[in-house]
Amino acid sequence: MTEQVLIPFKAKFILTVKTTMKNFFENSGEISLKEKLSEVADEIGSVDISKVIKHYYFTSKLYKQYNTLLNYHKAFDVTPSNMLIDETDFSLNFKLDSSEIEVLQIIGNKITFADSSKMVQTIEQTEDLKLIKV
Repeated sequence: MTEQVLIPFKAKFILTVKTTMKNFFENSGEISLKEKLSEVADEIGSVDISKVIKHYYFTSKLYKQYNTLLNYHKAFDVTPSNMLIDETDFSLNFKLDSSEIEVLQIIGNKITFADSSKMVQTIEQTEDLKLIKV
């Protein structure tokens, strides 16, 4: 096998998240969904789930795993998109993307890239985290 030099290119990551509302939170065993959702509900008790993701991303399991890589305030393909306040847990699916990055090296599933601040990082691509050329 011969080695090929990678010409750096612009790309972004897209993370597909399939979880439950309760498991979205880092301390999922200790929280009350009703209390969390009440903080972002409108006057009739309806909750925009994109707003929940934006409001609570810092305390999510995702933030701990991906830190500042993803644009948490721009969740898309959110299902369900709206719910009424309830303590009952429910399936939660959405996608997040990253800001534009410059891919410097790819070895197997490990991708080395420079972010917008030119900080170099390496991350492992998974089934849920995909690299998309822009």
